[in-house]
Amino acid sequence: MDGIQRKVNYRVRPGEVVEVLLESREAASSQLEGTEERPQILYEDGDVLAALKPAGLVTHPAGGHYRDTLANQLASYLKDKQEASVIRILGRLERQRETGDFQKIYLAVTEGIPKAQKGYVESPIGPCPKRKGKMQISPQGKQAFTKYEVLEERKETGMALLRLELFTGRTHQIRVHMASLGCPLAGDTLYGTSQEQGIARAALHAWKLSFRQPFTGERIRVTAPLPKDMWLLLERGGLSESSLLLKEERVRESISCGSVRHMVRYGK
Repeated sequence: MDGIQRKVNYRVRPGEVVEVLLESREAASSQLEGTEERPQILYEDGDVLAALKPAGLVTHPAGGHYRDTLANQLASYLKDKQEASVIRILGRLERQRETGDFQKIYLAVTEGIPKAQKGYVESPIGPCPKRKGKMQISPQGKQAFTKYEVLEERKETGMALLRLELFTGRTHQIRVHMASLGCPLAGDTLYGTSQEQGIARAALHAWKLSFRQPFTGERIRVTAPLPKDMWLLLERGGLSESSLLLKEERVRESISCGSVRHMVRYGK
């Protein structure tokens, strides 16, 4: 900015000259090694694409994972298309979240049934001092808001299928808030019980994503199909009505050509 390097949150003033150094075509994401796996693309245009990130798949190359990440898959996918692109994984669009343009809907199966069929959880979340990597409800934590609705419950199995929406993006927010209601997610050994629930992870799925295309302003809606282990869990939990409704909705959306866990911005 006027020859001075500034932080990304710097506010530009009238009359200032902005200089941007763009990465060359030859250097575009060249550090990413290729892989035989290809991502499942849910949405794509010239600026943004949304890809399905299965549970357990690492997002970025890190210790022990240098060729088997989502970023590697995306690099290979774009190389197949002969597009030299700079890949940046975007977990959230904070400004759109603040304005209400960003909406992310989750599905979760809980071990326990909420007392109210729908409601809000507005409890602050902070790190647990006794266990690294765990979060907890804490007055000193950051404000967190979760909206939930029970889609189906089964008293015989003590399980329920919930639709959830986040208005903040705290670490483990849904898992912590549901556990605070006495309804931890099935399979969540960190915030629930160690009992086997027929799923080897927390039963949480990012289902629907809605946001505005950053450059055109067009409303984009994306739906990620429910994974197999969640389908099986619904059946084991006696949540057959929800299973049927979700399958019918999946058929409708496939006909109309219409979670998502990550978006990718890439520039040519």
